Amino acid sequence: MEETEEIGEAGGAACAACGADLAEGAAECQSCGEKAPTEAEPNKCPKCEAELPLDTTECPGCGTKVEPKYRPGHVCPVCGSDKYTPESGDLVKCNECGNVYVRADDEEGILKGWKWKFWLGLAFIAIGDFGFALASYLHNVARWSPIGDMYLGYGWLDTLLGAVGITLFALGVVLFGWAFRREKTVECPSCGEVIFEHELKVEEEREADKDEIDKALEEIESVIECPNCGENCTLFDTSCPNCGMALSEEGASPAEEKLGDIEPGLDDTLPKDKAFEDALIKDIESAADETVATQEPAVEEKILESLESLEPKDIEGVECPSCGIMVGKDAGECPVCGTKLGGS
Repeated sequence: MEETEEIGEAGGAACAACGADLAEGAAECQSCGEKAPTEAEPNKCPKCEAELPLDTTECPGCGTKVEPKYRPGHVCPVCGSDKYTPESGDLVKCNECGNVYVRADDEEGILKGWKWKFWLGLAFIAIGDFGFALASYLHNVARWSPIGDMYLGYGWLDTLLGAVGITLFALGVVLFGWAFRREKTVECPSCGEVIFEHELKVEEEREADKDEIDKALEEIESVIECPNCGENCTLFDTSCPNCGMALSEEGASPAEEKLGDIEPGLDDTLPKDKAFEDALIKDIESAADETVATQEPAVEEKILESLESLEPKDIEGVECPSCGIMVGKDAGECPVCGTKLGGS
Protein backbone atom coordinates (compact mmCIF):
# COMPACT_ATOMS: atom_id res chain seq x y z
CA MET A 1 0.00 0.00 0.00
CA GLU A 2 1.29 3.42 -0.87
CA GLU A 3 2.37 5.80 1.85
CA THR A 4 0.13 8.84 2.09
CA GLU A 5 2.73 11.17 3.54
CA GLU A 6 5.69 11.96 1.32
CA ILE A 7 8.64 14.27 1.68
CA GLY A 8 8.81 17.17 -0.75
CA GLU A 9 11.85 18.84 -2.21
CA ALA A 10 11.93 21.42 0.57
CA GLY A 11 11.85 18.72 3.27
CA GLY A 12 8.19 19.22 4.22
CA ALA A 13 5.13 17.04 3.79
CA ALA A 14 3.69 16.55 0.32
CA CYS A 15 0.03 16.31 -0.68
CA ALA A 16 -1.12 12.71 -1.13
CA ALA A 17 -3.40 13.67 -4.04
CA CYS A 18 -1.37 16.06 -6.23
CA GLY A 19 2.14 15.90 -4.73
CA ALA A 20 2.38 19.63 -4.02
CA ASP A 21 4.45 20.77 -1.04
CA LEU A 22 2.39 21.57 2.04
CA ALA A 23 3.19 24.44 4.35
CA GLU A 24 3.98 23.51 7.93
CA GLY A 25 0.79 23.40 9.98
CA ALA A 26 -1.48 23.70 6.91
CA ALA A 27 -4.86 22.00 7.26
CA GLU A 28 -5.34 21.39 3.53
CA CYS A 29 -3.50 21.57 0.21
CA GLN A 30 -3.63 25.00 -1.42
CA SER A 31 -3.55 23.44 -4.91
CA CYS A 32 -6.27 20.80 -4.81
CA GLY A 33 -7.92 21.29 -1.41
CA GLU A 34 -7.00 17.81 -0.15
CA LYS A 35 -6.84 17.53 3.65
CA ALA A 36 -3.32 17.47 5.01
CA PRO A 37 -2.17 14.30 6.79
CA THR A 38 -2.45 14.49 10.54
CA GLU A 39 -0.60 12.60 13.22
CA ALA A 40 -2.71 10.16 15.18
CA GLU A 41 -3.06 10.66 18.89
CA PRO A 42 -1.12 8.04 20.87
CA ASN A 43 -3.10 5.28 22.50
CA LYS A 44 -2.61 5.67 26.26
CA CYS A 45 -3.66 3.57 29.21
CA PRO A 46 -6.42 5.36 31.19
CA LYS A 47 -4.85 4.26 34.48
CA CYS A 48 -1.07 4.61 34.17
CA GLU A 49 -1.07 6.72 30.94
CA ALA A 50 1.52 4.49 29.31
CA GLU A 51 1.59 4.47 25.49
CA LEU A 52 0.02 1.31 24.09
CA PRO A 53 -0.06 -0.27 20.64
CA LEU A 54 -3.24 0.43 18.72
CA ASP A 55 -4.26 -3.24 18.60
CA THR A 56 -3.63 -4.13 22.24
CA THR A 57 -6.44 -5.12 24.59
CA GLU A 58 -4.48 -5.06 27.86
CA CYS A 59 -1.91 -2.65 29.29
CA PRO A 60 1.42 -4.51 29.77
CA GLY A 61 2.34 -2.23 32.68
CA CYS A 62 -0.69 -2.33 34.98
CA GLY A 63 -2.85 -4.99 33.34
CA THR A 64 -5.83 -2.68 32.74
CA LYS A 65 -8.25 -3.88 30.07
CA VAL A 66 -8.50 -1.33 27.23
CA GLU A 67 -10.53 -1.08 24.04
CA PRO A 68 -8.24 -1.46 21.01
CA LYS A 69 -8.24 1.53 18.69
CA TYR A 70 -7.03 -0.50 15.76
CA ARG A 71 -9.03 -3.39 14.39
CA PRO A 72 -7.48 -4.87 11.26
CA GLY A 73 -9.50 -3.88 8.24
CA HIS A 74 -11.85 -1.58 10.15
CA VAL A 75 -9.69 1.51 10.77
CA CYS A 76 -6.94 3.26 8.83
CA PRO A 77 -3.65 1.36 9.23
CA VAL A 78 -1.68 4.62 9.02
CA CYS A 79 -3.38 6.91 11.55
CA GLY A 80 -5.94 4.63 13.22
CA SER A 81 -8.93 6.82 12.31
CA ASP A 82 -12.32 5.22 11.72
CA LYS A 83 -13.60 8.11 9.60
CA TYR A 84 -13.60 7.26 5.90
CA THR A 85 -15.23 7.90 2.54
CA PRO A 86 -16.08 4.95 0.22
CA GLU A 87 -14.12 4.99 -3.03
CA SER A 88 -14.81 1.83 -5.06
CA GLY A 89 -15.87 -1.60 -3.88
CA ASP A 90 -14.17 -2.30 -0.55
CA LEU A 91 -11.69 0.57 -1.01
CA VAL A 92 -12.21 3.51 1.32
CA LYS A 93 -10.32 6.76 1.83
CA CYS A 94 -9.34 7.93 5.31
CA ASN A 95 -10.78 11.37 6.10
CA GLU A 96 -7.88 12.21 8.42
CA CYS A 97 -4.72 11.35 6.46
CA GLY A 98 -6.07 10.54 2.98
CA ASN A 99 -4.82 6.93 2.99
CA VAL A 100 -6.74 4.50 0.75
CA TYR A 101 -7.19 1.03 2.22
CA VAL A 102 -9.48 -1.99 2.06
CA ARG A 103 -12.11 -1.84 4.77
CA ALA A 104 -13.34 -5.26 5.84
CA ASP A 105 -17.02 -5.89 6.28
CA ASP A 106 -18.36 -5.86 9.79
CA GLU A 107 -18.52 -9.51 10.83
CA GLU A 108 -21.12 -8.87 13.53
CA GLY A 109 -24.17 -10.88 12.50
CA ILE A 110 -24.26 -13.86 10.19
CA LEU A 111 -26.02 -12.00 7.38
CA LYS A 112 -23.30 -9.31 7.03
CA GLY A 113 -20.38 -11.56 6.04
CA TRP A 114 -19.70 -12.77 2.50
CA LYS A 115 -17.37 -15.75 2.94
CA TRP A 116 -19.93 -18.11 4.36
CA LYS A 117 -22.35 -17.27 1.52
CA PHE A 118 -19.67 -17.94 -1.06
CA TRP A 119 -18.52 -21.31 0.25
CA LEU A 120 -21.93 -22.59 1.33
CA GLY A 121 -23.45 -21.61 -2.00
CA LEU A 122 -20.63 -23.33 -3.86
CA ALA A 123 -21.13 -26.48 -1.75
CA PHE A 124 -24.89 -26.51 -2.37
CA ILE A 125 -24.34 -26.14 -6.12
CA ALA A 126 -21.89 -29.04 -6.13
CA ILE A 127 -24.04 -31.30 -3.96
CA GLY A 128 -27.38 -30.44 -5.55
CA ASP A 129 -26.20 -30.59 -9.16
CA PHE A 130 -23.54 -33.27 -9.13
CA GLY A 131 -24.00 -35.19 -5.89
CA PHE A 132 -27.66 -36.11 -6.22
CA ALA A 133 -27.33 -36.64 -9.96
CA LEU A 134 -24.48 -39.06 -9.34
CA ALA A 135 -26.49 -40.82 -6.64
CA SER A 136 -29.44 -41.20 -8.99
CA TYR A 137 -27.14 -42.53 -11.75
CA LEU A 138 -25.53 -45.08 -9.50
CA HIS A 139 -28.94 -46.14 -8.24
CA ASN A 140 -30.62 -46.56 -11.62
CA VAL A 141 -27.92 -47.27 -14.20
CA ALA A 142 -25.24 -49.04 -12.19
CA ARG A 143 -27.97 -50.54 -10.04
CA TRP A 144 -25.99 -49.83 -6.92
CA SER A 145 -27.66 -49.00 -3.65
CA PRO A 146 -26.36 -49.18 -0.09
CA ILE A 147 -29.74 -50.46 1.05
CA GLY A 148 -29.94 -53.33 -1.41
CA ASP A 149 -32.28 -54.10 -4.29
CA MET A 150 -35.35 -52.93 -2.41
CA TYR A 151 -35.43 -49.44 -3.97
CA LEU A 152 -34.04 -50.20 -7.44
CA GLY A 153 -36.02 -48.81 -10.32
CA TYR A 154 -37.74 -45.47 -10.78
CA GLY A 155 -39.76 -44.81 -7.66
CA TRP A 156 -40.34 -42.39 -4.82
CA LEU A 157 -36.67 -42.43 -3.78
CA ASP A 158 -35.50 -41.13 -7.17
CA THR A 159 -38.21 -38.46 -7.07
CA LEU A 160 -37.11 -37.35 -3.62
CA LEU A 161 -33.44 -37.27 -4.64
CA GLY A 162 -34.26 -35.15 -7.69
CA ALA A 163 -36.39 -32.67 -5.71
CA VAL A 164 -33.77 -32.25 -2.99
CA GLY A 165 -31.01 -31.86 -5.55
CA ILE A 166 -32.85 -29.14 -7.47
CA THR A 167 -33.68 -27.31 -4.22
CA LEU A 168 -30.08 -27.37 -3.01
CA PHE A 169 -28.80 -26.27 -6.42
CA ALA A 170 -31.18 -23.26 -6.52
CA LEU A 171 -30.30 -22.29 -2.96
CA GLY A 172 -26.60 -22.56 -3.77
CA VAL A 173 -26.97 -20.24 -6.76
CA VAL A 174 -28.74 -17.64 -4.59
CA LEU A 175 -26.07 -17.77 -1.86
CA PHE A 176 -23.23 -17.70 -4.37
CA GLY A 177 -24.64 -14.62 -6.10
CA TRP A 178 -25.43 -12.93 -2.77
CA ALA A 179 -21.77 -13.21 -1.78
CA PHE A 180 -20.79 -10.83 -4.61
CA ARG A 181 -23.32 -8.19 -3.67
CA ARG A 182 -21.73 -4.96 -2.40
CA GLU A 183 -23.47 -2.49 -0.18
CA LYS A 184 -24.62 0.71 -1.82
CA THR A 185 -23.13 4.07 -0.96
CA VAL A 186 -25.37 7.05 -0.28
CA GLU A 187 -24.75 10.74 0.26
CA CYS A 188 -25.73 12.10 3.64
CA PRO A 189 -28.44 14.76 3.10
CA SER A 190 -27.16 16.76 6.08
CA CYS A 191 -23.40 17.12 5.54
CA GLY A 192 -22.91 15.66 2.04
CA GLU A 193 -20.53 12.91 3.23
CA VAL A 194 -20.60 9.68 1.19
CA ILE A 195 -21.21 6.73 3.51
CA PHE A 196 -22.46 3.17 3.33
CA GLU A 197 -26.19 2.64 3.24
CA HIS A 198 -26.38 0.86 6.62
CA GLU A 199 -24.72 3.85 8.32
CA LEU A 200 -27.43 6.28 7.24
CA LYS A 201 -30.10 6.52 9.91
CA VAL A 202 -33.17 8.38 8.69
CA GLU A 203 -35.36 9.72 11.47
CA GLU A 204 -38.98 10.06 10.48
CA GLU A 205 -40.69 13.21 11.65
CA ARG A 206 -43.57 12.58 13.99
CA GLU A 207 -46.87 13.82 12.66
CA ALA A 208 -48.42 16.45 14.88
CA ASP A 209 -51.59 15.42 16.65
CA LYS A 210 -54.78 17.30 15.75
CA ASP A 211 -55.34 18.19 19.41
CA GLU A 212 -51.84 19.70 19.60
CA ILE A 213 -52.54 21.83 16.52
CA ASP A 214 -55.84 23.07 17.97
CA LYS A 215 -54.16 23.86 21.28
CA ALA A 216 -51.39 25.82 19.58
CA LEU A 217 -53.92 27.82 17.56
CA GLU A 218 -55.87 28.65 20.70
CA GLU A 219 -52.71 29.85 22.44
CA ILE A 220 -51.97 32.34 19.66
CA GLU A 221 -55.64 33.44 19.50
CA SER A 222 -56.02 32.24 15.95
CA VAL A 223 -59.20 30.22 16.55
CA ILE A 224 -62.41 32.07 15.76
CA GLU A 225 -65.98 30.97 16.21
CA CYS A 226 -68.42 30.85 13.33
CA PRO A 227 -71.23 33.36 14.05
CA ASN A 228 -73.76 31.08 12.34
CA CYS A 229 -73.18 27.60 13.80
CA GLY A 230 -70.53 28.17 16.46
CA GLU A 231 -67.96 25.84 14.86
CA ASN A 232 -64.31 26.63 15.63
CA CYS A 233 -62.47 27.89 12.55
CA THR A 234 -58.85 28.83 12.04
CA LEU A 235 -57.59 32.23 11.05
CA PHE A 236 -56.76 30.94 7.58
CA ASP A 237 -60.26 29.61 6.82
CA THR A 238 -62.24 31.75 4.37
CA SER A 239 -65.46 29.88 5.09
CA CYS A 240 -66.84 27.74 7.89
CA PRO A 241 -66.07 24.03 7.27
CA ASN A 242 -69.39 23.09 8.92
CA CYS A 243 -72.03 25.43 7.46
CA GLY A 244 -70.05 27.09 4.66
CA MET A 245 -70.63 30.67 5.84
CA ALA A 246 -68.08 33.17 4.55
CA LEU A 247 -65.75 34.42 7.26
CA SER A 248 -64.15 37.30 5.37
CA GLU A 249 -66.23 40.00 7.10
CA GLU A 250 -67.90 38.30 10.06
CA GLY A 251 -64.97 36.12 11.04
CA ALA A 252 -62.42 38.73 11.88
CA SER A 253 -59.82 37.60 14.37
CA PRO A 254 -59.64 39.19 17.85
CA ALA A 255 -56.41 40.92 16.91
CA GLU A 256 -58.03 42.46 13.83
CA GLU A 257 -61.06 43.57 15.88
CA LYS A 258 -58.82 45.27 18.42
CA LEU A 259 -56.94 47.05 15.68
CA GLY A 260 -60.22 48.16 14.11
CA ASP A 261 -61.32 49.89 17.35
CA ILE A 262 -58.23 52.10 17.47
CA GLU A 263 -58.76 55.52 15.90
CA PRO A 264 -56.23 56.54 13.28
CA GLY A 265 -53.47 58.80 14.56
CA LEU A 266 -51.90 61.90 13.08
CA ASP A 267 -49.49 59.91 10.98
CA ASP A 268 -52.40 58.05 9.34
CA THR A 269 -54.36 61.24 8.44
CA LEU A 270 -51.53 63.47 7.18
CA PRO A 271 -50.35 62.92 3.64
CA LYS A 272 -46.79 61.68 3.31
CA ASP A 273 -45.57 64.86 1.54
CA LYS A 274 -42.38 66.69 2.57
CA ALA A 275 -43.53 70.07 1.22
CA PHE A 276 -46.81 69.81 3.11
CA GLU A 277 -44.98 69.04 6.35
CA ASP A 278 -42.64 72.04 5.92
CA ALA A 279 -45.57 74.39 5.25
CA LEU A 280 -47.39 73.07 8.30
CA ILE A 281 -44.36 73.70 10.52
CA LYS A 282 -44.03 77.30 9.23
CA ASP A 283 -47.72 78.00 9.93
CA ILE A 284 -47.33 76.74 13.48
CA GLU A 285 -44.25 78.93 14.08
CA SER A 286 -45.91 82.07 12.67
CA ALA A 287 -49.01 81.50 14.80
CA ALA A 288 -46.81 81.22 17.89
CA ASP A 289 -45.02 84.49 17.03
CA GLU A 290 -48.34 86.34 16.61
CA THR A 291 -49.55 85.07 19.98
CA VAL A 292 -46.41 86.31 21.71
CA ALA A 293 -46.65 89.72 19.98
CA THR A 294 -50.26 90.27 21.08
CA GLN A 295 -49.44 89.31 24.65
CA GLU A 296 -46.30 91.50 25.02
CA PRO A 297 -48.13 94.87 25.97
CA ALA A 298 -50.27 93.15 28.54
CA VAL A 299 -47.21 91.54 30.08
CA GLU A 300 -45.33 94.87 30.27
CA GLU A 301 -48.29 96.58 31.95
CA LYS A 302 -48.45 93.84 34.58
CA ILE A 303 -44.72 94.21 35.26
CA LEU A 304 -44.98 98.00 35.74
CA GLU A 305 -47.97 97.59 38.03
CA SER A 306 -46.01 95.11 40.09
CA LEU A 307 -43.04 97.49 40.37
CA GLU A 308 -45.30 100.38 41.37
CA SER A 309 -46.91 98.26 44.03
CA LEU A 310 -43.48 97.54 45.47
CA GLU A 311 -42.62 101.28 45.85
CA PRO A 312 -43.15 102.51 49.43
CA LYS A 313 -45.88 105.15 49.69
CA ASP A 314 -44.76 106.74 52.98
CA ILE A 315 -41.29 107.82 51.82
CA GLU A 316 -41.00 111.66 51.61
CA GLY A 317 -39.39 112.97 48.45
CA VAL A 318 -39.84 114.82 45.19
CA GLU A 319 -40.60 113.58 41.72
CA CYS A 320 -38.08 114.18 38.95
CA PRO A 321 -39.72 116.35 36.29
CA SER A 322 -37.77 114.59 33.52
CA CYS A 323 -38.03 110.85 34.22
CA GLY A 324 -40.70 110.84 36.94
CA ILE A 325 -38.72 108.81 39.44
CA MET A 326 -39.11 109.63 43.14
CA VAL A 327 -36.00 111.18 44.62
CA GLY A 328 -35.21 112.06 48.20
CA LYS A 329 -36.17 115.59 49.25
CA ASP A 330 -32.58 116.49 50.04
CA ALA A 331 -31.20 115.26 46.66
CA GLY A 332 -29.68 117.98 44.47
CA GLU A 333 -30.07 116.11 41.21
CA CYS A 334 -31.83 113.04 39.79
CA PRO A 335 -29.60 109.96 40.09
CA VAL A 336 -31.09 108.53 36.91
CA CYS A 337 -31.19 111.33 34.36
CA GLY A 338 -29.04 113.96 36.13
CA THR A 339 -31.68 116.72 36.13
CA LYS A 340 -31.03 119.46 38.66
CA LEU A 341 -33.62 119.52 41.38
CA GLY A 342 -34.66 122.37 43.59
CA GLY A 343 -33.56 120.70 46.79
CA SER A 344 -30.81 122.08 49.04
